[in-house]
Amino acid sequence: MGGAVSAGQDNDELVDNLCYDDYITTPDVESAFRIVDRADYMQFGDKEDHSEAYEDHAWRRGTLHLSAPCIYSRALEALELKPGLSFLNVGSGTGYFSTMVGLLIGPYGVNHGVEVYEENVEFANERVAQFESCSSWYDPAKFCEPLFVVGNGLQLSAGNMHYDRIYCGAGCSAEHAHLFKSLLKVGGILVMPRENQLEVIRCASPQEWTVSVALPSVSFAPLILPTEIGTQNVIELTAQPLSLKELCRIIILVCLTRKSYDKIGMLPLPPSLLEYVSNSRNWDPEPPLKILCPVDHTKQRPRKKQRGDNGGQSSVIHSRSANEMQVLFCSFNGNLFQVPIDRHAIEDESREEDGRRGGDGMGDEDGRREEESAHGSSDNGEAGNEDGYDSEQNGDPKLEEHMENEDGTAT
Repeated sequence: MGGAVSAGQDNDELVDNLCYDDYITTPDVESAFRIVDRADYMQFGDKEDHSEAYEDHAWRRGTLHLSAPCIYSRALEALELKPGLSFLNVGSGTGYFSTMVGLLIGPYGVNHGVEVYEENVEFANERVAQFESCSSWYDPAKFCEPLFVVGNGLQLSAGNMHYDRIYCGAGCSAEHAHLFKSLLKVGGILVMPRENQLEVIRCASPQEWTVSVALPSVSFAPLILPTEIGTQNVIELTAQPLSLKELCRIIILVCLTRKSYDKIGMLPLPPSLLEYVSNSRNWDPEPPLKILCPVDHTKQRPRKKQRGDNGGQSSVIHSRSANEMQVLFCSFNGNLFQVPIDRHAIEDESREEDGRRGGDGMGDEDGRREEESAHGSSDNGEAGNEDGYDSEQNGDPKLEEHMENEDGTAT
């Protein structure tokens, strides 16, 4: 299946089209698709055109395979991933889908992938390592690194750990579906293709399941049977809990704002931890981007791209808030940047700036003028106009914004 949405010239335009046609409907899934470039998980020759990466079609090169973007987007939406969940990817392939999952479940999650071909596991590990070293967004405090294992998903042990979410990227029979359902926790979600449909199976209780359809009319290659490739080893995956040291590192990184990060050397931390934090984030003090409009982090999702939108060289993509931190994603010349914005830090800086202006005698004077302006406008229009004239002479734009005549029009 593929071709459900228009092709894009780059990854951002492909995601725009997926959003426009409602294959992507939530901000977190959109962010994951924008951050992870599909072309980075494909194999191209030196002179080969990369535009194929941004078409809504499946891609195959030898044993490597990627499903169409419309399928991955619906699957990622149907999984309803949240921070801290455990995830199993049966047929993890290039690692593209698992990388996006790692962004959504965060550092406290579990991210397992099972793949029958050893060369595919090596390829996936290389691409994930490239993402971690080259992506301007990558942050170890917000990412669950995938663990890929060579083996057949049909040979997972009955004693294997259970998962909150499971995705299978190959066609399943009723027998295979029963196996994967047995690995699902109560309240968990299994997304898999069966009988030419992308099904969403929810576990309400050990004996109760509900089935819905995320996409009709899909075509997947069937799961490879163990006898077809001569593998008979039983797989048993376990989740190793994070050590106290790793938990402390993650918490420190999450709590750091950009302002406090610049003063990391002043924190009473052990030298080894300071070195770890310093190597984990490389902030550009003056990132080459321009924000064209203010961001309202209370919005559920950004505006859909309208047909015919040309866009600018730089644009705001998406923002979200975590506790008191707002994260702004901006695009500049095809590159994605992450700008953390601490609302409290901004308010503190504004108060400091007002204090400095007050020390020079300008802040108090501006405040008196604004009070006089408001008082004059409420008493009569003439006083308001006089204040407006005074502000125009002094070139104070703040007062010009507040001046109004009796009929409500701005001066």
